[in-house]
Amino acid sequence: MALDNTRSVIEAMLFISDKPVTVEQIRDVVGSLDAGQVRQAVSELNAEYEQSNRGIRITEVAGGFRMITPPQLAPFLRKMYKQRRAERLSKPALETLAIIAYKQPLTRLEIET
Repeated sequence: MALDNTRSVIEAMLFISDKPVTVEQIRDVVGSLDAGQVRQAVSELNAEYEQSNRGIRITEVAGGFRMITPPQLAPFLRKMYKQRRAERLSKPALETLAIIAYKQPLTRLEIET
């Protein structure tokens, strides 16, 4: 597999994973790399992100690699999440969901009573 394609595969794996991706997992998918080559490819990807000032970085955590956002973008991301949190459910909607969760399955008539 060409190095550019390998880096693309690693990037895709890191992007879709909700947990840190280990070197072994990357090697299982890519196949032709040793641990040092995997680390080198991840390092090159990270350098590319930093050099082009992109909004993601790769860090090593919990025995694997994970995509993160740079700390200097935190104020912007907080604004996004504040707007998101403003869209909460009303108290009656929460009560309805609690009833459904507790007594399911229910019909609409049973919920209304």
